[in-house]
Amino acid sequence: MNWRILIILVLLVVHASVWGAERAPAVKSAIESADGTYLIWHRTPADSMDLQMSLDLPGIVLNSDAYRVRDRKRRDIAFYASVRITTVLSPEEIIARYARELGPDVRRETLDATRETTLVAGTDRAYRLVVVAPMEGHCRVRLERVEHFEIPPRVYTEREQQVVRLVEQVQRQYAQARSVRYQVKHWVESPDAGEGTGVSPTLQWSVEYTRPAQLSMLVTLDEVTALQVKTRDNALIVSRQVQQEDETRPIEDGITLSLVPELRDDPVARMMLDDGVLGAQVDYLAILSMTTGDEGRRADVVLTYPENDNALYLTIDLDRQLVLRSVVEQRYDSQKVRHIREYAGMAIDPAATLVLPDHVQIRQALPTP
Repeated sequence: MNWRILIILVLLVVHASVWGAERAPAVKSAIESADGTYLIWHRTPADSMDLQMSLDLPGIVLNSDAYRVRDRKRRDIAFYASVRITTVLSPEEIIARYARELGPDVRRETLDATRETTLVAGTDRAYRLVVVAPMEGHCRVRLERVEHFEIPPRVYTEREQQVVRLVEQVQRQYAQARSVRYQVKHWVESPDAGEGTGVSPTLQWSVEYTRPAQLSMLVTLDEVTALQVKTRDNALIVSRQVQQEDETRPIEDGITLSLVPELRDDPVARMMLDDGVLGAQVDYLAILSMTTGDEGRRADVVLTYPENDNALYLTIDLDRQLVLRSVVEQRYDSQKVRHIREYAGMAIDPAATLVLPDHVQIRQALPTP
Protein backbone atom coordinates (compact mmCIF):
# COMPACT_ATOMS: atom_id res chain seq x y z
CA MET A 1 0.00 0.00 0.00
CA ASN A 2 1.24 3.52 -0.75
CA TRP A 3 2.43 5.11 2.52
CA ARG A 4 0.54 8.33 1.82
CA ILE A 5 -2.75 6.43 1.69
CA LEU A 6 -1.76 4.61 4.87
CA ILE A 7 -1.15 7.86 6.70
CA ILE A 8 -4.53 9.18 5.57
CA LEU A 9 -6.15 6.03 6.97
CA VAL A 10 -4.34 6.54 10.25
CA LEU A 11 -5.48 10.12 10.55
CA LEU A 12 -9.06 9.15 9.79
CA VAL A 13 -9.10 6.54 12.54
CA VAL A 14 -7.30 8.34 15.37
CA HIS A 15 -8.93 11.41 16.88
CA ALA A 16 -7.21 14.75 16.40
CA SER A 17 -4.93 15.77 19.26
CA VAL A 18 -6.12 18.28 21.83
CA TRP A 19 -3.93 21.39 21.75
CA GLY A 20 -1.02 20.85 24.11
CA ALA A 21 -2.72 17.93 25.89
CA GLU A 22 -0.82 14.83 26.96
CA ARG A 23 -2.23 11.35 26.54
CA ALA A 24 -1.15 7.82 27.37
CA PRO A 25 2.24 6.86 25.85
CA ALA A 26 0.65 4.54 23.27
CA VAL A 27 -2.90 3.80 22.19
CA LYS A 28 -3.44 0.79 19.95
CA SER A 29 -6.12 0.57 17.27
CA ALA A 30 -6.68 -1.36 14.02
CA ILE A 31 -7.57 -0.45 10.45
CA GLU A 32 -9.31 -2.92 8.14
CA SER A 33 -8.58 -2.21 4.49
CA ALA A 34 -8.59 -3.99 1.15
CA ASP A 35 -4.85 -4.58 1.60
CA GLY A 36 -5.28 -6.21 5.00
CA THR A 37 -5.35 -5.32 8.67
CA TYR A 38 -3.00 -2.68 10.05
CA LEU A 39 -2.23 -2.09 13.71
CA ILE A 40 -1.68 1.52 14.79
CA TRP A 41 0.22 2.73 17.84
CA HIS A 42 -0.54 6.40 18.50
CA ARG A 43 1.35 8.49 21.03
CA THR A 44 1.05 12.15 21.98
CA PRO A 45 2.96 14.33 22.39
CA ALA A 46 5.66 13.41 19.91
CA ASP A 47 9.22 14.10 21.02
CA SER A 48 12.54 14.96 19.38
CA MET A 49 13.41 11.26 19.01
CA ASP A 50 10.25 10.73 16.96
CA LEU A 51 11.07 13.64 14.67
CA GLN A 52 14.88 13.32 14.79
CA MET A 53 14.86 17.10 15.14
CA SER A 54 14.96 19.49 18.08
CA LEU A 55 11.66 20.63 19.60
CA ASP A 56 12.64 23.39 22.02
CA LEU A 57 11.02 26.24 20.11
CA PRO A 58 9.33 28.80 22.37
CA GLY A 59 5.65 29.01 21.56
CA ILE A 60 2.33 27.17 21.60
CA VAL A 61 2.06 23.54 20.48
CA LEU A 62 -1.01 23.14 18.28
CA ASN A 63 -0.72 19.39 17.82
CA SER A 64 1.93 16.76 18.47
CA ASP A 65 1.45 13.12 17.42
CA ALA A 66 3.47 10.03 16.51
CA TYR A 67 2.10 6.93 14.78
CA ARG A 68 3.70 3.56 14.18
CA VAL A 69 1.94 1.26 11.69
CA ARG A 70 2.49 -2.49 11.71
CA ASP A 71 0.92 -5.51 10.06
CA ARG A 72 -0.73 -8.41 11.86
CA LYS A 73 2.69 -10.02 12.36
CA ARG A 74 3.92 -6.88 14.15
CA ARG A 75 6.26 -5.97 11.29
CA ASP A 76 6.86 -2.25 10.81
CA ILE A 77 5.05 -0.78 7.80
CA ALA A 78 5.35 2.96 8.36
CA PHE A 79 6.18 5.62 10.92
CA TYR A 80 4.76 9.14 10.95
CA ALA A 81 5.37 11.98 13.42
CA SER A 82 4.03 15.51 13.17
CA VAL A 83 4.23 18.63 15.35
CA ARG A 84 2.71 22.05 14.64
CA ILE A 85 3.90 25.04 16.66
CA THR A 86 3.16 28.77 16.71
CA THR A 87 6.27 30.74 17.74
CA VAL A 88 7.41 34.35 17.93
CA LEU A 89 10.86 33.50 16.54
CA SER A 90 11.66 35.07 13.17
CA PRO A 91 11.35 32.94 10.01
CA GLU A 92 15.04 33.46 9.20
CA GLU A 93 16.11 32.15 12.63
CA ILE A 94 13.91 29.06 12.36
CA ILE A 95 14.96 28.29 8.78
CA ALA A 96 18.65 28.66 9.57
CA ARG A 97 18.34 26.42 12.62
CA TYR A 98 16.59 23.53 10.90
CA ALA A 99 18.66 23.82 7.73
CA ARG A 100 21.69 23.05 9.90
CA GLU A 101 19.90 20.13 11.60
CA LEU A 102 18.76 18.56 8.34
CA GLY A 103 22.31 18.55 7.02
CA PRO A 104 24.09 19.39 3.79
CA ASP A 105 21.61 17.52 1.58
CA VAL A 106 18.66 19.68 2.66
CA ARG A 107 16.45 20.96 -0.17
CA ARG A 108 14.77 24.36 0.16
CA GLU A 109 11.79 25.90 -1.60
CA THR A 110 10.05 29.23 -0.91
CA LEU A 111 6.67 30.30 -2.30
CA ASP A 112 6.74 33.87 -3.59
CA ALA A 113 3.10 34.58 -2.79
CA THR A 114 3.10 33.55 0.90
CA ARG A 115 6.87 33.44 1.67
CA GLU A 116 6.25 29.96 3.09
CA THR A 117 9.52 27.99 3.12
CA THR A 118 9.82 24.21 2.98
CA LEU A 119 12.95 22.31 3.99
CA VAL A 120 13.18 18.59 3.27
CA ALA A 121 15.93 16.00 3.65
CA GLY A 122 15.83 12.35 2.71
CA THR A 123 14.09 10.26 0.10
CA ASP A 124 10.50 9.64 -0.90
CA ARG A 125 10.43 6.65 1.47
CA ALA A 126 12.13 8.25 4.49
CA TYR A 127 12.38 11.98 5.00
CA ARG A 128 12.22 14.87 7.47
CA LEU A 129 10.23 17.98 6.61
CA VAL A 130 10.06 21.50 8.02
CA VAL A 131 7.53 24.08 6.81
CA VAL A 132 7.84 27.68 8.08
CA ALA A 133 4.87 29.97 7.36
CA PRO A 134 5.29 33.66 8.33
CA MET A 135 2.17 35.15 9.96
CA GLU A 136 1.38 38.58 11.39
CA GLY A 137 3.70 38.90 14.38
CA HIS A 138 4.56 35.18 14.58
CA CYS A 139 5.39 32.05 12.58
CA ARG A 140 3.63 28.77 12.19
CA VAL A 141 6.03 25.80 12.01
CA ARG A 142 5.23 22.26 10.91
CA LEU A 143 7.74 19.48 11.61
CA GLU A 144 7.29 16.00 10.14
CA ARG A 145 9.16 12.75 9.86
CA VAL A 146 7.96 9.89 7.62
CA GLU A 147 9.51 6.46 7.15
CA HIS A 148 8.24 3.60 5.04
CA PHE A 149 9.66 0.13 5.78
CA GLU A 150 10.26 -2.70 3.34
CA ILE A 151 8.96 -6.13 4.37
CA PRO A 152 11.23 -8.88 3.07
CA PRO A 153 9.51 -11.61 1.04
CA ARG A 154 8.52 -14.74 2.90
CA VAL A 155 11.13 -17.48 2.46
CA TYR A 156 9.82 -21.00 3.01
CA THR A 157 11.92 -23.66 4.65
CA GLU A 158 12.63 -26.90 2.81
CA ARG A 159 9.89 -28.64 4.80
CA GLU A 160 7.43 -25.91 3.91
CA GLN A 161 8.43 -26.12 0.25
CA GLN A 162 7.51 -29.82 0.35
CA VAL A 163 4.01 -28.77 1.40
CA VAL A 164 3.86 -26.09 -1.29
CA ARG A 165 4.75 -28.64 -3.99
CA LEU A 166 2.18 -31.11 -2.71
CA VAL A 167 -0.64 -28.55 -2.55
CA GLU A 168 0.33 -27.12 -5.94
CA GLN A 169 0.00 -30.55 -7.54
CA VAL A 170 -3.44 -31.06 -6.02
CA GLN A 171 -4.56 -27.57 -7.06
CA ARG A 172 -3.28 -28.13 -10.59
CA GLN A 173 -5.45 -31.19 -10.97
CA TYR A 174 -8.62 -29.25 -10.09
CA ALA A 175 -7.60 -26.13 -12.02
CA GLN A 176 -6.82 -27.98 -15.27
CA ALA A 177 -9.64 -30.51 -15.26
CA ARG A 178 -12.26 -30.27 -17.98
CA SER A 179 -14.97 -31.23 -15.48
CA VAL A 180 -15.20 -31.83 -11.73
CA ARG A 181 -18.02 -33.49 -9.82
CA TYR A 182 -18.27 -34.04 -6.05
CA GLN A 183 -20.56 -34.15 -3.00
CA VAL A 184 -19.89 -32.47 0.33
CA LYS A 185 -21.13 -32.85 3.88
CA HIS A 186 -20.70 -29.43 5.49
CA TRP A 187 -21.25 -28.47 9.12
CA VAL A 188 -20.03 -25.81 11.55
CA GLU A 189 -18.62 -26.20 15.03
CA SER A 190 -18.76 -23.13 17.27
CA PRO A 191 -20.06 -22.20 20.74
CA ASP A 192 -23.20 -20.65 19.22
CA ALA A 193 -23.97 -23.33 16.63
CA GLY A 194 -26.84 -25.78 16.79
CA GLU A 195 -28.89 -23.99 19.45
CA GLY A 196 -26.24 -24.45 22.09
CA THR A 197 -25.03 -27.90 21.05
CA GLY A 198 -21.91 -26.46 19.43
CA VAL A 199 -22.58 -28.28 16.12
CA SER A 200 -24.77 -27.00 13.31
CA PRO A 201 -27.08 -29.15 11.17
CA THR A 202 -25.29 -30.77 8.22
CA LEU A 203 -25.73 -29.35 4.75
CA GLN A 204 -25.45 -31.70 1.76
CA TRP A 205 -23.82 -30.14 -1.29
CA SER A 206 -23.72 -31.56 -4.79
CA VAL A 207 -21.49 -29.72 -7.29
CA GLU A 208 -20.91 -30.45 -10.97
CA TYR A 209 -18.76 -28.12 -13.06
CA THR A 210 -17.70 -28.27 -16.71
CA ARG A 211 -15.19 -25.71 -17.86
CA PRO A 212 -15.66 -22.91 -18.69
CA ALA A 213 -19.33 -22.04 -18.20
CA GLN A 214 -21.45 -24.98 -17.01
CA LEU A 215 -22.36 -25.37 -13.35
CA SER A 216 -25.06 -27.18 -11.45
CA MET A 217 -25.27 -27.14 -7.68
CA LEU A 218 -27.77 -28.42 -5.13
CA VAL A 219 -27.74 -27.74 -1.40
CA THR A 220 -30.13 -29.60 0.88
CA LEU A 221 -30.84 -29.65 4.60
CA ASP A 222 -32.71 -32.67 5.95
CA GLU A 223 -33.59 -33.59 2.35
CA VAL A 224 -35.19 -30.18 1.80
CA THR A 225 -33.71 -28.10 -1.00
CA ALA A 226 -32.21 -24.87 0.35
CA LEU A 227 -30.36 -23.72 -2.77
CA GLN A 228 -30.23 -24.78 -6.40
CA VAL A 229 -28.00 -23.38 -9.14
CA LYS A 230 -28.11 -24.38 -12.79
CA THR A 231 -26.90 -23.02 -16.12
CA ARG A 232 -29.39 -21.88 -18.73
CA ASP A 233 -29.02 -19.57 -21.73
CA ASN A 234 -25.51 -18.45 -20.76
CA ALA A 235 -26.61 -17.49 -17.27
CA LEU A 236 -26.78 -19.00 -13.80
CA ILE A 237 -30.30 -19.46 -12.47
CA VAL A 238 -30.25 -19.37 -8.65
CA SER A 239 -33.25 -20.67 -6.72
CA ARG A 240 -33.57 -20.35 -2.96
CA GLN A 241 -36.16 -21.75 -0.63
CA VAL A 242 -36.61 -18.34 1.00
CA GLN A 243 -37.13 -16.52 -2.31
CA GLN A 244 -40.18 -16.79 -4.52
CA GLU A 245 -38.43 -15.56 -7.66
CA ASP A 246 -35.28 -17.01 -9.17
CA GLU A 247 -32.15 -14.90 -9.50
CA THR A 248 -30.40 -14.66 -12.89
CA ARG A 249 -26.65 -14.07 -13.05
CA PRO A 250 -25.26 -13.53 -16.57
CA ILE A 251 -22.10 -15.49 -17.41
CA GLU A 252 -19.54 -13.28 -19.15
CA ASP A 253 -16.07 -14.77 -18.65
CA GLY A 254 -16.92 -18.25 -17.46
CA ILE A 255 -17.78 -19.46 -13.98
CA THR A 256 -15.81 -17.69 -11.24
CA LEU A 257 -16.10 -17.47 -7.47
CA SER A 258 -17.28 -13.88 -7.80
CA LEU A 259 -20.20 -15.23 -9.82
CA VAL A 260 -20.89 -18.00 -7.28
CA PRO A 261 -19.99 -16.50 -3.88
CA GLU A 262 -21.81 -19.38 -2.19
CA LEU A 263 -18.70 -21.48 -2.98
CA ARG A 264 -16.01 -19.03 -1.94
CA ASP A 265 -15.38 -20.71 1.44
CA ASP A 266 -14.99 -24.18 -0.09
CA PRO A 267 -11.24 -24.87 -0.57
CA VAL A 268 -11.91 -27.32 -3.42
CA ALA A 269 -14.02 -24.71 -5.23
CA ARG A 270 -11.21 -22.19 -4.79
CA MET A 271 -8.81 -24.65 -6.44
CA MET A 272 -11.30 -25.33 -9.21
CA LEU A 273 -12.54 -21.79 -9.95
CA ASP A 274 -9.98 -19.39 -8.49
CA ASP A 275 -6.28 -19.19 -7.70
CA GLY A 276 -6.35 -21.85 -4.99
CA VAL A 277 -5.36 -21.76 -1.34
CA LEU A 278 -1.70 -20.80 -1.71
CA GLY A 279 -0.67 -17.18 -1.97
CA ALA A 280 1.09 -14.29 -0.33
CA GLN A 281 -1.09 -14.48 2.77
CA VAL A 282 0.00 -18.03 3.65
CA ASP A 283 2.45 -17.71 6.53
CA TYR A 284 3.08 -21.26 7.74
CA LEU A 285 2.72 -24.68 6.12
CA ALA A 286 3.28 -28.13 7.57
CA ILE A 287 2.47 -31.80 7.06
CA LEU A 288 0.95 -32.87 10.36
CA SER A 289 0.72 -36.61 9.77
CA MET A 290 1.01 -39.39 7.20
CA THR A 291 -0.98 -42.63 7.09
CA THR A 292 -0.76 -45.69 4.85
CA GLY A 293 -3.54 -48.25 4.89
CA ASP A 294 -6.07 -50.16 2.85
CA GLU A 295 -7.42 -46.88 1.48
CA GLY A 296 -3.97 -45.77 0.31
CA ARG A 297 -1.64 -42.98 1.37
CA ARG A 298 -2.99 -39.87 3.06
CA ALA A 299 -1.46 -36.67 4.38
CA ASP A 300 -2.87 -34.10 6.79
CA VAL A 301 -1.67 -30.61 5.91
CA VAL A 302 -2.10 -27.22 7.64
CA LEU A 303 -1.78 -23.72 6.18
CA THR A 304 -2.14 -20.60 8.32
CA TYR A 305 -3.31 -17.12 7.27
CA PRO A 306 -2.44 -14.64 10.05
CA GLU A 307 -3.96 -11.74 8.13
CA ASN A 308 -7.44 -13.19 8.70
CA ASP A 309 -6.47 -15.19 11.79
CA ASN A 310 -7.49 -18.33 9.87
CA ALA A 311 -6.08 -21.81 9.46
CA LEU A 312 -6.84 -24.40 6.78
CA TYR A 313 -6.49 -28.14 7.39
CA LEU A 314 -6.59 -30.49 4.41
CA THR A 315 -6.66 -34.27 4.28
CA ILE A 316 -5.20 -35.29 0.91
CA ASP A 317 -5.36 -38.62 -0.89
CA LEU A 318 -1.76 -38.83 -2.10
CA ASP A 319 -2.40 -41.59 -4.62
CA ARG A 320 -5.29 -39.86 -6.40
CA GLN A 321 -4.19 -36.26 -5.54
CA LEU A 322 -7.64 -35.37 -4.22
CA VAL A 323 -8.91 -33.47 -1.18
CA LEU A 324 -10.89 -35.77 1.12
CA ARG A 325 -11.59 -33.36 3.98
CA SER A 326 -11.11 -29.68 4.75
CA VAL A 327 -11.42 -27.67 7.94
CA VAL A 328 -11.41 -23.89 7.83
CA GLU A 329 -10.71 -22.58 11.31
CA GLN A 330 -11.58 -18.95 11.96
CA ARG A 331 -11.42 -16.78 15.06
CA TYR A 332 -13.96 -14.10 15.86
CA ASP A 333 -12.94 -12.17 18.96
CA SER A 334 -12.18 -15.00 21.40
CA GLN A 335 -14.37 -17.64 19.75
CA LYS A 336 -13.18 -20.35 17.40
CA VAL A 337 -15.40 -21.34 14.45
CA ARG A 338 -14.65 -24.44 12.38
CA HIS A 339 -16.22 -25.09 8.96
CA ILE A 340 -15.82 -28.80 8.27
CA ARG A 341 -16.32 -30.35 4.84
CA GLU A 342 -16.07 -34.03 3.93
CA TYR A 343 -15.88 -34.77 0.22
CA ALA A 344 -17.22 -37.85 -1.52
CA GLY A 345 -17.90 -39.04 -5.07
CA MET A 346 -15.02 -36.93 -6.37
CA ALA A 347 -14.72 -37.38 -10.15
CA ILE A 348 -12.27 -35.40 -12.30
CA ASP A 349 -12.23 -35.63 -16.10
CA PRO A 350 -9.69 -36.03 -17.41
CA ALA A 351 -7.79 -37.21 -14.36
CA ALA A 352 -4.41 -35.50 -14.56
CA THR A 353 -1.27 -37.59 -14.83
CA LEU A 354 0.94 -36.20 -12.09
CA VAL A 355 4.29 -37.04 -10.61
CA LEU A 356 3.51 -38.06 -7.06
CA PRO A 357 5.72 -36.60 -4.33
CA ASP A 358 8.30 -39.06 -3.10
CA HIS A 359 7.01 -40.86 -0.01
CA VAL A 360 10.35 -40.62 1.77
CA GLN A 361 10.63 -36.88 1.06
CA ILE A 362 7.17 -36.27 2.46
CA ARG A 363 8.04 -38.24 5.56
CA GLN A 364 11.14 -36.08 5.96
CA ALA A 365 8.87 -33.04 5.94
CA LEU A 366 7.01 -34.29 9.01
CA PRO A 367 7.70 -32.46 12.27
CA THR A 368 10.08 -34.25 14.60
CA PRO A 369 8.15 -35.89 17.48
